[in-house]
Amino acid sequence: MLIEVFSFSPLSTAELDVEKETYLSVWNKTGFHSEFDAYVDSEPYGYGAYDEHHTNLFKQGDTLFLYIEPAGFTHKSFPDEKNDTLYLMNFTADVLVSNKEGKVIASTENIPIREIVSHHINTELYLTLAINQTIPFPIGEYILQYFITDRNSGKNFEIVKDVQIGI
Repeated sequence: MLIEVFSFSPLSTAELDVEKETYLSVWNKTGFHSEFDAYVDSEPYGYGAYDEHHTNLFKQGDTLFLYIEPAGFTHKSFPDEKNDTLYLMNFTADVLVSNKEGKVIASTENIPIREIVSHHINTELYLTLAINQTIPFPIGEYILQYFITDRNSGKNFEIVKDVQIGI
């Protein structure tokens, strides 16, 4: 039996800082976008931890949870009371609900989705948007347009989903 031994040399703090700066330089050039988005059955448990809704069919009265993993967002730095640097990530959304012919039948603007203050420049986070059918949609097909805004930069992206509401 042949066993190979590989040695691993951890990076120095200075090397890690260079790698981190390189990563963040690429991050800042990617543009604000959705890396992944899907309907889920309930509020997610955390980043990447959700029960995906594997169809675009919902019942009347169901809550439509859209899980989003944004990328390329901006971090706004500011000092705390001890003069340590904190980072703000802040997101809002506009939602348009249209029928299949494109006629807007409902809309909501400037919905606060998430505001995070962190000691770190986070690049993995998730957003959840919930559309509650307090007055159930009539049975039919709909187009849902989500416009997600990074409040720190003013940039946004759009997610379009076709949805069917059934019994």
